[in-house]
Amino acid sequence: MQHVSLDEALATGRGVERPFNCPEHDDTRASASVNVLKGVWWCYACFAHGEVGEEHVPTVEEALAILAGTTPPRVLPEAWLDVFDADHASPYWTTRYGIEVAAANRCGTDPETGFPTYPLRDAEGRLWGVVTRSEAGPDKYRYPWNTSTSRTLYGPPGPAQVVVLVEGASDVMALQEAGIPDFWSVRGCFGAGLHHPQVALVGASAPKVVLAAFDDDKAGLAAAERAVSVLTDVAPVLSVRWSRIGSAVTDPGMAPASARVPALSDTLREQGYARYAA
Repeated sequence: MQHVSLDEALATGRGVERPFNCPEHDDTRASASVNVLKGVWWCYACFAHGEVGEEHVPTVEEALAILAGTTPPRVLPEAWLDVFDADHASPYWTTRYGIEVAAANRCGTDPETGFPTYPLRDAEGRLWGVVTRSEAGPDKYRYPWNTSTSRTLYGPPGPAQVVVLVEGASDVMALQEAGIPDFWSVRGCFGAGLHHPQVALVGASAPKVVLAAFDDDKAGLAAAERAVSVLTDVAPVLSVRWSRIGSAVTDPGMAPASARVPALSDTLREQGYARYAA
């Protein structure tokens, strides 16, 4: 995903809520969003916020045009993924998470570029396209056009007693590789923090407790603090620190597979939620 400034989001973005890269921290995942109808912006990673100039606030007629012109992303048939994962198995995914996890997530390879891919889906699980991972350029992950990761979560939706929130698809797959209990659900936020539509998606799972298991860095710590506040009406939120496994461990993928779920379960036990531990 290319770097988008606030001015660019206002000038060329689509819809009411337009993502952009926060200018207040080293933001590579477009963690901020500007509401063009209200003329305010908020960063969901570092909590920076502000207002835009009056010249950017639309008139009533312009606001109606924005709402009318909001185009939803296209929905693709599931068979479309056959191009990526049928004959182009990617060692990148299978060596990291195993053949079973890679197949279950329909991870594949772009037949033209050779880059690893994984599906991007909407909140109902419908296919929007594939995310491509590349080491070239400032942004490793490239998302399908006209899709908003702030309005979805990575991972299967549905009811769960425990919802584990992590930053990305790779983190979700790392925990799937470790073997999560059936009554848990692991969801990736596509960044360090929750957007308001994602809060509603977490609530739809009706969890008894939420584990904020973001990366052990400044953005991850801030995201865990925000999760506590924005999920107040959903469920208690417990912050998980991966460094409890080892000082060099900052995310689930860095931990030994056998230690990932126990670290989450230990947090549940320590905070009085042992009945939901694995």
